[in-house]
Amino acid sequence: MKIVHIMSYFFPFLGGAQSYTYNLSRGLIRLGHEVEVHCSKHSDKLKRQEYIDGIKVIRHKTYFKIKTAPIFFCNVDADIIHTHFPFPTNCMTAIINKRINRVPLVLTYHNDLVGLIENIYNNTIGNFILNSMDRIITTTPLYMKKSPHLKIFKKKISVVPIGIDEKKYNPRNSGKKIRKRHSIKGKMIFFVGALSLAHRYKGVDYLIRAMRYILEKDKDVKLIVGGGGDWLSQLMELTKRLGIEDNVIFTGKIKDEDLPQYFAACDVFVLPSISMAEGFGMVSLEAMATGKPVIGSNIGGIPFVLDKVGLLTKPRDVKSLSKTILKILNNEKLAKRIGKNSREKIEKMFTIKKFAESTESVYKSL
Repeated sequence: MKIVHIMSYFFPFLGGAQSYTYNLSRGLIRLGHEVEVHCSKHSDKLKRQEYIDGIKVIRHKTYFKIKTAPIFFCNVDADIIHTHFPFPTNCMTAIINKRINRVPLVLTYHNDLVGLIENIYNNTIGNFILNSMDRIITTTPLYMKKSPHLKIFKKKISVVPIGIDEKKYNPRNSGKKIRKRHSIKGKMIFFVGALSLAHRYKGVDYLIRAMRYILEKDKDVKLIVGGGGDWLSQLMELTKRLGIEDNVIFTGKIKDEDLPQYFAACDVFVLPSISMAEGFGMVSLEAMATGKPVIGSNIGGIPFVLDKVGLLTKPRDVKSLSKTILKILNNEKLAKRIGKNSREKIEKMFTIKKFAESTESVYKSL
């Protein structure tokens, strides 16, 4: 099959949808399919067309943006078109292509949009988009059941868990270089994600506040926060107000080739998300594949990912989060056992091969 993804952004822009499409495309290519990604040309420095690990990437002129959503158009030749929610502009472009070229259309529903304006969008344009799809993919069964916006579309939903590169992220990776770079001699907590105001649902400010309680018990703990964006300056100011700036290190955007080493360096990975906007949390898989214990909020798709292997905390509960982190940091046997079980779960459920084969089955059904 020739499979075409239509999405707002692709590499080198980094995000959950981009990693999702990259991993899926690589898996589909290994299964013998041809894969193209059509997206906006969001920087003049980017090539109009190139191949990335066998994926043909074609970038189209951006006419203007609605907030962060680029308006672009493409007319594609495909057997299957696959697009991604919640960005409306790429979904509308995909719908136009479906009607022009009479091609089956699949959508991955990455997450709910949360807020008053977002709810209006979900109940109008969002419903139109979902209704226009031949098949909707959700990444967890929990999200399919709990999302208020998916209820009326259950008959066209398939659950396909995300897969990651279990060879790139593995327990044999070394974190010594990262620990030396940041002068870490004690325990290390790690978070990585977009630090933009649009991603406040990641809840990293609650993790920073939890550090104040953690440091009362252990002054040698360091929190590494990876990522960049327009929220970063406020988060840095928060550490100063709390008087913990010496124990919270902001790395800025982490290079993709360095990311496995950061996971390897940490003692625990934390995803403290606060809303249903956290549809899955792919970074948790990368930590689990590295054999690290993961702590996440009991919300969105996180409970499915961490079921029977990770630790869950109540969203926005700083004291509970700090106690759970200390529980891991102070119990090496527990940390190792969770890490070992996490790696086994990755190999069983979340490999690129399983991801691609399950998605291929959805395509074939159309």
